[in-house]
Amino acid sequence: MEAERELGVDKKKMIKEKPKGSTRSIVYHAISFAIVMLTTGAIVSGIKDFHTEHVLSVARTQYKYNLNEMDSLIKSNERVFKKAMEAQKDGIAVKEHKQFVKGLTEAMLKLQPKLDREVADKIVKHLIKQSEINELDPILIAAIIYEESRFNPMAHSNKGAVGLMQVRYSTWKKQSVLKDNGVSAKSKLYWIDLNILVGTKIFADYYKESKYNIVKALHRYNSGSPSLPKGKSEHEISYANKVLLTAFKIKTIVSNITEIPVEGGHGPKADN
Repeated sequence: MEAERELGVDKKKMIKEKPKGSTRSIVYHAISFAIVMLTTGAIVSGIKDFHTEHVLSVARTQYKYNLNEMDSLIKSNERVFKKAMEAQKDGIAVKEHKQFVKGLTEAMLKLQPKLDREVADKIVKHLIKQSEINELDPILIAAIIYEESRFNPMAHSNKGAVGLMQVRYSTWKKQSVLKDNGVSAKSKLYWIDLNILVGTKIFADYYKESKYNIVKALHRYNSGSPSLPKGKSEHEISYANKVLLTAFKIKTIVSNITEIPVEGGHGPKADN
């Protein structure tokens, strides 16, 4: 009985002590579980936030890359388009230039059927070049050449005028227009390139000095006088009328042959 009592006492003690230990354990596990859950939640949340930020960062980078690519593509296309337009303009300009050269050559051959085509080609080449340098209408220079020499490079007059544009060596031999351009002898004025070079330069200087009065410039080129004859108006100057009429004929022929409009005028500040 005593043993049972002792055992019973022990059982009672055990019964009494067990609930205490059991409650603490439950509370401890509950707290631990809560801490774990909170910690896990924070970690998961942190992982989610990190993942979200990473995704956004990647998206931003890709967006910027796409924008840069698009901008680069646009600029590249603009450059290609610009080059294409410039090439087209250059192509049109080259085509029109070739047509003009052809038309001017044909016009000269129509006005002077005895003219050799190779000589005509060379005359056109140099008169266009010198007209561009001196900012003059090449049709006007062609008309002056026709009236002076009928496109004959070997033409000469009893007054000493030589070549296509009938330049007088005795008048200009000490001037820079001949000396600076290698015309050291009268014979060199028969050269097509040198004759057109100095003849065009002389006329261009007269044209500027006359304040771009085409009639006064033509009269001076023909007579040497910077002033018109007394009692005569501009439309009564015979040489100027001949040159301008020839220029009109050449312009008409060139326009009909090339089927492109040929602008009028004789220079950047020409008087009509």
